[in-house]
Amino acid sequence: MTSKLMNSKLLPGFLLLLTPLPAMAFDPSGSMATLALLLGLGGFTVLNLISQLSFFASGFYRSARFARHHVLLSLLPVLLGALAVVMDHKGAADVLMNVGLLLVAMAFALLPHLFAEKAVTSRPWISAVTALLFLALGCFLGPVTAFAILVAHVAWFKQETLGKYLCVLVLCLGYPLLGYYLYQLLGKLA
Repeated sequence: MTSKLMNSKLLPGFLLLLTPLPAMAFDPSGSMATLALLLGLGGFTVLNLISQLSFFASGFYRSARFARHHVLLSLLPVLLGALAVVMDHKGAADVLMNVGLLLVAMAFALLPHLFAEKAVTSRPWISAVTALLFLALGCFLGPVTAFAILVAHVAWFKQETLGKYLCVLVLCLGYPLLGYYLYQLLGKLA
């Protein structure tokens, strides 16, 4: 077998496969918006869905005003993602894929309108526990601490004694943790 390979015309082809060639197959232009959408907007959407479930189970969406404000705040990252897509695109294919990602994120951001004024038993402690779980996750992933602080601020107003203590605990631990994360981030950027 090896003698046939050595005498055949395939040997130069096999040897060419072993030579190192420059990798010019990847062009990063237009991919930064996709990366920002997948990591930034995708992470925000997942955390926002958990917050929406928590607020619905806690009875916060009985108020149409609260649901409207939550939707407006949830649409801000989608608008920033749309701006990133407009500024950084290479062709029609990546624009269409990014618009699809934006539409999915927008659909999830509009969910509180469906939940508004639905009858659900009010359990405000669920939002306090969600803030505590976000804080625990924020010990490992710094940006999640911002969600813990926001959920704790929102949940604090409807809590009874134990829930208020949980929210105050999250706020007292969350602000220094977020400050430490931002300090580390600025130290790496400078």
